[in-house]
Amino acid sequence: MFKKFLNKILELFKQGMSKEILAKSLTATFFISIVPIPGTSTLLIGFTSIKFKWNLGLMVLFSYLLMPLQILFFVPLMNFGRLVSGKSLISVSTETIYRLFSAGWKAFFIEMGWFTFFAFIGWIAITFILYYFVYQFFLWLLHNSFKKSKPD
Repeated sequence: MFKKFLNKILELFKQGMSKEILAKSLTATFFISIVPIPGTSTLLIGFTSIKFKWNLGLMVLFSYLLMPLQILFFVPLMNFGRLVSGKSLISVSTETIYRLFSAGWKAFFIEMGWFTFFAFIGWIAITFILYYFVYQFFLWLLHNSFKKSKPD
């Protein structure tokens, strides 16, 4: 029963779109959803959906499902951004954040700005490296999904 319901929901999201377009929109949503700047992903997904005439409902739903990845990937992206740029920063820990809060809001926001900047650099680098592979994965996944959903 749940599988029938899920298939009907998925059919609504697939309506009128080829698997290539769906794969492109899911791939773009994946990378936009993990952008390490809080609060920007929904806006960027809206612009992307309008620009390319992709399924906004599917993109927003997928983005909300991926929201925990934005938080989970922040520190690894920041470290990768530091590696790519060759800059060093203080390590991120609860003690560091407490020390920054103790120093005042200005110091906290300046340091968090640098953390976010390096995470953004890491995100750009990772996106360029992995975009093709993630696209191919979604294309493969959708190809198998489309084959199964067609009546025999």
